[in-house]
Amino acid sequence: MLSSRNWYWGSEAFTNIAGETFHRLVSRANGDCLTTDQKTATNAVRTSPCGGSTGQWWDYGEALTNYDSDMLRTSSNGDAVYSSPYSVVDQYGIEPGRFTWWGVHA
Repeated sequence: MLSSRNWYWGSEAFTNIAGETFHRLVSRANGDCLTTDQKTATNAVRTSPCGGSTGQWWDYGEALTNYDSDMLRTSSNGDAVYSSPYSVVDQYGIEPGRFTWWGVHA
């Protein structure tokens, strides 16, 4: 069901020293937050209870970016979601369009 994949920006905000404001992305399906582990250039993305992780703070400027500067992207075939530094475009041949988020992604 499409409604289970809807997300909203949580009301709690975090502002870094550069003045960028980050919010948590909260799932309407279960109330958990979008979370990344920031361990590699291809970081796992999952939902987990909100709170306690810098991997839960996101901002949308030119891309959906987390507090640690990794950007949300899809895999090359579109069947998975990761967070990665933009350098994976050159390092691993990831298409720049995989970092684009707008409208509905089924």
